[in-house]
Amino acid sequence: MKNHRDGNGVQNERTKLMLMKERTMDLNTSLSRREREIAALVATGASNKEIARQLAISIKTVKNILTKVFTKTGTRSRTELAIRMVRSEFEASAA
Repeated sequence: MKNHRDGNGVQNERTKLMLMKERTMDLNTSLSRREREIAALVATGASNKEIARQLAISIKTVKNILTKVFTKTGTRSRTELAIRMVRSEFEASAA
């Protein structure tokens, strides 16, 4: 059994990579300033309580905004969001 992809497999991988890049690039344009601010703090490892304290908002507000961020970015966890934020910053600096 050979360990390579057929033409369709390679094309599917390229499509996945293009979609990931589009999602990452859209991150900064699809989020509001406050959503980007909170997402960036999540990427540093800050807790909801720490974010609320730093931004002088309630923990409930942080949770509500994070729910919107998860929906807009298609992420399901703080870790996944942090990875997406780091990729976005990396790609922005490389452009």
